[in-house]
Amino acid sequence: MKVPNIELLNDDVDNLHPNDENIVAQGKIFVDGAERGCWKVRIKSQWSANLFQIDASITADSRDKLKQAIAEKFSSNHRF
Repeated sequence: MKVPNIELLNDDVDNLHPNDENIVAQGKIFVDGAERGCWKVRIKSQWSANLFQIDASITADSRDKLKQAIAEKFSSNHRF
């Protein structure tokens, strides 16, 4: 089974949600070059992702663990 290439690209810091001071970074998720969702990290390294099209939410305690969980979701979902 092919492991998908996962990229977490950062948005400009000026685009952070002004009403949620706990978000320290956010951006887009690309899987094999196609935009597939968005991610954010909160204070205390609480990482989360929302994946479009497969309607999934993921949480993790590090960037690498979030990328691994996203790859597992897309590896197990053969539609993509």
